[in-house]
Amino acid sequence: MKRVCPEELCERILARYACYYDIDRAPELFGENPAAKAEFHSRGEKYFLVRRAKLWAMECNEIVFLFRERELTPERVEQLSAFMRKCEPVFVKPHNEHMYTYLTLLIAAERVLPEAERAVRRLHFTKNYKCGLYGYSTLQAAVFDCEKRSVRYNRAGRALRGTFRKVYPQDEKSC
Repeated sequence: MKRVCPEELCERILARYACYYDIDRAPELFGENPAAKAEFHSRGEKYFLVRRAKLWAMECNEIVFLFRERELTPERVEQLSAFMRKCEPVFVKPHNEHMYTYLTLLIAAERVLPEAERAVRRLHFTKNYKCGLYGYSTLQAAVFDCEKRSVRYNRAGRALRGTFRKVYPQDEKSC
């Protein structure tokens, strides 16, 4: 079984986002240095005959932060969770056309401690704006364990399963 290092895994993950997301490599925010930040913005609207007669409009956003770690500990998971909570007021701009913003935390780790896996599964953050009339934001999280070749998600992050189903290379068969 070929071992995948976090750097190679980060490149594979970013390749999945490259088509539709604006990627910024190595940004610095709030004293943290993620390997990359990716942003996706979508807007849809429906109008009747002319644009001024707008029936509805919606905006959907996703902000992804990718971190590289040697060993993921529960303390580091808490630090990254606090970082994501600080990012919420910076990147989420609620208004009457805002539907949702997903704040996505991706961690590629050489080794993940069992306590850190449990801490990731327990991560939860959802915020409604003006009783949901101005949309909501939620935290999605996924941890890639290079040692075990596995991916762990929090409850909201389960929606990411389809995206990362084949992130690890298939085992090469010998002839």
